[in-house]
Amino acid sequence: MPEAMRRLPTRIYFDSDVTFVAHLSEIRGSLWKILLFLPDVADPSCTAECEQHGFRMFQVAASFYRSFVETQNPTFRSHTHADSIEKDITRTFPRHILFRPNGIGTGMLRAVLRAYAHFDEQVGYCQGMNFVAGFLLLHYEPRVAFCCLAAMFHDPRFLLREMFLPHFPLVQKLNEAFHRLMKKYLPGEITRKFESLGLVSSMMDAVTTQWWMTLLVNALPTEYTMKVWDNFLSLGWNGIFSSVLGLIIAQQETIKKLGTLQSATEFLQHHLCAGLPDREPKCIPFVLIRRKDKFLPTRSQSPKSSGE
Repeated sequence: MPEAMRRLPTRIYFDSDVTFVAHLSEIRGSLWKILLFLPDVADPSCTAECEQHGFRMFQVAASFYRSFVETQNPTFRSHTHADSIEKDITRTFPRHILFRPNGIGTGMLRAVLRAYAHFDEQVGYCQGMNFVAGFLLLHYEPRVAFCCLAAMFHDPRFLLREMFLPHFPLVQKLNEAFHRLMKKYLPGEITRKFESLGLVSSMMDAVTTQWWMTLLVNALPTEYTMKVWDNFLSLGWNGIFSSVLGLIIAQQETIKKLGTLQSATEFLQHHLCAGLPDREPKCIPFVLIRRKDKFLPTRSQSPKSSGE
């Protein structure tokens, strides 16, 4: 751990391997499926737990994806969202060998996004979903990635679909919650610096909205994104809030030196891990959020999709 990170305020913690074992990279794929209640085999106890949480996502999503690939995928070109999906596929991870034009990853991402647009027609497709689906495809084959995506969209701990419904109801709630947490958990020097640069209200929302809608996939290096997702899938949205607050505090000396609104937004959007270990980080800054301050997503009043 860098010496500068050791001198941070006592309320910042490092998750390191307290929650997860040392060789997490070797079991991360299996662990994420467990956290999403998606079993590898028919396990009665796990199935009961899935039912308790109000969905049978593994069975429903896997069956739907298989049917879609066999029947509807070839005719999807005429679908409402076909053009939008096609434009975003090569923009998702342009430097990754799997997702270059005509790469194997582009075909897998196309299939997963097309399938979800049919699976949940009220949501369809919205920019941001491509980053979430693409990141899942770095860990799973398409059928499993689709099941994970569907689970994350419908699981009451995450409710990602609420983020992509008309008027983006969950995004507004997340931004409001994060503003409250910043005031309570960030050092006053940082909040005052943001205010002096004009990074308040709607300007900060422009930054954080991108974070939430991509689950930080296009904001952090892959190694850090995986650690943030570990926290997200085990702790819900509070895991992401804790990680982002921790990273901001870890970078407070750099933030103090920023001189313009543009440099501040650029730093938060693309360089929040600058100067931190960039290969296989064993820890990530993490702020403990008190129980009374934790955020719980809620459903908006809307018709159910085919996955519910």
